[in-house]
Amino acid sequence: MPTDTVMIVGAGPGLGQALARVFARAGHPIALFARQRERLDTLVAELRSENVRVSGYGADVTDADELRSAIKQAAGELGPPSVLVYNAFVLQADRPSELSAQALSDVLAVDVLGAVTAVNAVVPLFGDSGGTVLLTGGGLALQPSAQLASLSIGKTALRAYAHVLHEEQAERGVHVSTVTIAGALQLGDERFDPHKVAEAFLGVHGREPHEWVAEVIHS
Repeated sequence: MPTDTVMIVGAGPGLGQALARVFARAGHPIALFARQRERLDTLVAELRSENVRVSGYGADVTDADELRSAIKQAAGELGPPSVLVYNAFVLQADRPSELSAQALSDVLAVDVLGAVTAVNAVVPLFGDSGGTVLLTGGGLALQPSAQLASLSIGKTALRAYAHVLHEEQAERGVHVSTVTIAGALQLGDERFDPHKVAEAFLGVHGREPHEWVAEVIHS
């Protein structure tokens, strides 16, 4: 039975909660990271009522020091990680002509730079057997939209980051991949139910480190 911690950065009541349940059933303790402390505490309490071994850590992914400190604390309390899931992103309607450099920078700080901070903090904590980095991708990385410009740019950059990180880390026993959700999460949906999507994350985690897997969930 696995005992290594799964760290989920950008945890919420949708996919984050489903990921916690799925990986907990596989035997892992769960560390959840989110900016909104009240919502995080509610989520942790609900999962604990289901006998999930879980702890929550308040952290803003745009504050690198705060995120690194929270990750270090979680590893100390729950044990070293074997999986990092990065699930933080900004969803807003915007067009390229409406984007200032600062507005785009603010989005990328969450969508991409927070992932870099999390990866750089977690990967050195993986044991000799390596670990898995899973980045939540979006269909906009494959088909960008002028109505969702900043998210299209962010998810495209995140996918490229996953590629180059995989190339670097595979020989070290670290599996890096994306799970691209090309649709809207919806309870009960045949493809996009959060728990079915979470099962896809668990399946990608089980692949060999050298194997590039960019799982795409689509209708």
